[in-house]
Amino acid sequence: MRAVQKVKIAYEDKEAELVALFDTGSNFTVMSIKKFKDFFEREDWVPLRKPITVVLINGQKVFLKGYFVADLVIGTLRVPVRIFLTDEIVDEVEVEGRKIRMPDIIIGSGTMDELGIELHPEKGIIFRGIFLL
Repeated sequence: MRAVQKVKIAYEDKEAELVALFDTGSNFTVMSIKKFKDFFEREDWVPLRKPITVVLINGQKVFLKGYFVADLVIGTLRVPVRIFLTDEIVDEVEVEGRKIRMPDIIIGSGTMDELGIELHPEKGIIFRGIFLL
């Protein structure tokens, strides 16, 4: 199951509003290195000793190169999350001649489980009993 929602992510002295794809089919939370630089105007992420190969929901293989820990901001709550980085996610794709903007971040099931986030067909995104949609 998937849902799209705007979220706020705070990293160091910057807070950014991102379009997030909450994806129960993804085991990890990921964004592109380019978007990390664009949103937070920094390059101080933690590199992995060896890139990890993962497969996105569309079957695309990507290499996770590093991560950063930032706060997911929900109302007055600030919850730390680990966000993996890759340089292989594009900004947009073309489907049947139409350009579709990709989400800024994919929030995977591991992060959702850890934070108590549920996706409900009628109610949308639920965070510890609070409706986000």
